[in-house]
Amino acid sequence: RLASSLLFFGAVAQHIPQFRHIGCFRDADLGGGRRVIPSIEHSHEAVQGSYKGRAKPVLSCAIAAEAGGFPGFCVQDGGWCGASADMMSVYDSFGPADHLQPPYCCRGDGA
Repeated sequence: RLASSLLFFGAVAQHIPQFRHIGCFRDADLGGGRRVIPSIEHSHEAVQGSYKGRAKPVLSCAIAAEAGGFPGFCVQDGGWCGASADMMSVYDSFGPADHLQPPYCCRGDGA
């Protein structure tokens, strides 16, 4: 089951990105390992190493996505981080994944 929790940015205060949880959406391999929203793993110090061991994967992804100038980000599989410039127009390509709960779909609270 592939699904991403999608979040986007609001106001930024004290260098901690503020974001709002939009929901969980289905994802699929588009071929060659490509996803609806591509990985930004290893693009910033906040998303280095294995995503499975991150203490605060949502917050880490938010920091990396904001630093990259993206309008939002998604978290998948317990910490995998994705973002793209066009993500707000493609995130729901395969529809919602309302049936999924944590850990498959994050709460969107920075955990």
